[in-house]
Amino acid sequence: MTNNNAIATTKMNTGAPPLMAKLSLFPVSKPNASYIERTNGRETVRITPSRPEEWVYGKTPRLIFLYVQSMIRMKNNPDVDQDTHTVVFRGSFQEFCDNTGISNHSGCQKETEDTLMNLARTSISIMNTDENRENKGECTPFTVARKGRTQFRPEQDIIASIQFTDEMWAELSKPSVPLSMDVISRLGKSARALDVYIWLTYRTYRLDHVAYVSWRQLYDQFEGTGLPMKDFRRRFKQALSNVLEAAPNLRAEPFRHGIKYYPRTDAPIRPVKQNEAGDMPLEAEVVDEGKGAARHAHSADCEHVRRLMSDWMGGMFIGVEADRVASRLAGLLDSGLSGEDAVSRVLLG
Repeated sequence: MTNNNAIATTKMNTGAPPLMAKLSLFPVSKPNASYIERTNGRETVRITPSRPEEWVYGKTPRLIFLYVQSMIRMKNNPDVDQDTHTVVFRGSFQEFCDNTGISNHSGCQKETEDTLMNLARTSISIMNTDENRENKGECTPFTVARKGRTQFRPEQDIIASIQFTDEMWAELSKPSVPLSMDVISRLGKSARALDVYIWLTYRTYRLDHVAYVSWRQLYDQFEGTGLPMKDFRRRFKQALSNVLEAAPNLRAEPFRHGIKYYPRTDAPIRPVKQNEAGDMPLEAEVVDEGKGAARHAHSADCEHVRRLMSDWMGGMFIGVEADRVASRLAGLLDSGLSGEDAVSRVLLG
């Protein structure tokens, strides 16, 4: 069920930058680690606090980034300097809470000001890997901000502001998928539910086919703190349930090996190719046509392949031409992999 203690709702439109939509950028709770890593396909993002006690976590940093994104997207916004990459948070702390959706409670102002300061000091490193997830030596490290003033004291002419680094500004300025602040409000204080909502909105925007993602991929994108897979799956399912209750335009369901998601009911349609994260549409090509037709036969004929995949996906496998994947399955089965492991390898890469 969604949290009835909903956060305040802002009237501003917002969206999540792709870096924040493709994976969970911040931890849900304070981790006992010097850094965390999340992986999406061939891209790994490492988040490092300036000091171990200065982690940013929970819903507040997420709401701040969403608000900054909305400020940047607003045309001719006097509180945004595109040249110096600076955003200014004018007004009182209560106004900041109203705009971001942060719930203002006792002690909240100091907590939020500390979060802003720690967020400005946080380091992000984006690393690219090859198809075997080996580091290609390509890395883009940067801090979130050059400088910041994080106190809200307008009566003393102290105005909060953040000047972002060039790299962070480039990420924040990228086109984003629109989000509903009403939905964000209905999700209450759950950072995990907000992550799932952003991710599912991003994945299903203009999607025109059924698609799925494995638990392993989701774990790589959302975890990084050492949470056991069993606990992760349980918490992700609960967060997904909350999201689907708050956002009825989104459709998804868990199955044995991951999450199956569907086209949205309110989005324009366009063809979507396999994305960087390796999320594979059920009706996608899974063998490179450039390599030509199957060069050898295997005892696993087309019907067997269909049955194997249907069993693996709990009866939800439809649309893929089994003979197009039989040759790849053949090699994997011949290598000694079980049927389930072979199908998993074909579909998930």
